[in-house]
Formats: sequence, C-alpha cells, structure tokens
Amino acid sequence: DVADDGQVILRNDELIQHAYLLRIKQKDEPVTFTVYRNGQHIVCPPYMLRDIQPIVPRWEDVDYMPNYMILGSLVLLPMFSAMKHFKACGSLLKADCIEQSRKWPREWEGKEGLVVLTEIFAHELSFSYSRPWRRVVSYNGIPITSLQHLQELWNESCKEVTNDDQKGNNRSNDVSGDYCSSPKFARLELENDDDIVFEVSSAIEAQKEVMATHAITKPFHIVPPNPKYKKL
Repeated sequence: DVADDGQVILRNDELIQHAYLLRIKQKDEPVTFTVYRNGQHIVCPPYMLRDIQPIVPRWEDVDYMPNYMILGSLVLLPMFSAMKHFKACGSLLKADCIEQSRKWPREWEGKEGLVVLTEIFAHELSFSYSRPWRRVVSYNGIPITSLQHLQELWNESCKEVTNDDQKGNNRSNDVSGDYCSSPKFARLELENDDDIVFEVSSAIEAQKEVMATHAITKPFHIVPPNPKYKKL
C-alpha cells in the first residue's frame, strides 16, 4: 500500500519512497496498479512505463551530442543538465536549468531544446559585450525552438544580405544610378539580461575572422538526435 506521503513499507516498520518500486523494474516489465475507490478493490490493467525525456538532455553522447554554433563572434550551445555544474555558469542559469528540467512536455511551448550563449570571442563586433552564460530566448523577435532553428534563422539572414549585395552590384553598373540598401541587423534576446544587436554583414565577416584566428573549421556542428534514444 502507498501512503498519502508516497511511502511504502519495505520490511517490518521501515518506510521507503514508492519510486523505489518503479526504479527496480526491468525494461519492458509491466506495472500493475491496485487502487481503492468507493470501497472497492480495483486492479488496473498492466501498464508499460516509459521514460519522459526532459527538454534539458541528461546523458552525454546519448541524448545530446557536442553541438555548437558560431554566430559572428558568439558561441552558442544547447543547454544540457551537466551545464549547471560548470563554474562559469551563473546562479540564474543554474536555476533556469533545474527549472526547465522539471517541466513536462506539454509545458515546452513548442520547443525542442534550449540555447545558451557560453562564450564571446574578442572582436570589434562584440566590443563591450561581456555577458556570456545567458539563455537565448529569441532571434529578431522569433522565439527559438532549438539550436538548429537558430542556425536556420541565421542562414536566412545571411542569404538576405548576400542577395542584397548582389542586387547592389548589378544596379551599380546600371546607368540609372547607384543602388544603396539599408543595413540589416540581428537581435538576440537574452533571458535576465539586455539584448545583443549587431549588423548581419559585419557579423558574417567577424565570423570568418574568428574562425581563422581560433582554427575553427566549421561555423556550426549540429548532430541529429540519437535514433536509438526515442523521444516520447
């Protein structure tokens, strides 16, 4: 019998939390619940328990990989559970990591993962920016659902700037006159801190220079989820 406080009798008068009975179950072993309702003893049909994966992954190289993204001179990583043990991780981000880990899938608000700004490389683009280890909430007002989603939004901004530059080169050779396009900006909204704003064309050049300085071969590395670890 399970008491009101969630404890069960292990042996004699020794009590233990009922979660112990669930943890000792083997894989694909059914669980049968017996309840009392209106004075009747009801045995529920056997139920197969499944792990509910949190939005903050727990096991390295199992449900999260060493993914990263370079955006201008910023380094962004997906949030994972072990992050809260890092010394550089502030108290607010640690608390956010713990809080997000406890949320049920219905509370994820359409997100597949969380993104954290962990490093700001020294560059003219990021001069005076000194607030790493913040969670990135949105990009140009669009809520971020995962690191992959942020990479796709950044790629779209880069394509727009590239297309505008090509149009400018074509029209500058036209007798009708010079073509001048307005600069495009990107805004990263951070949780519990001010936003980061920079010009997209300048960020593209800064990204190339940062990668060359630090010998980074790829601007991002995003591995698909482990197919052997299925999300429910």
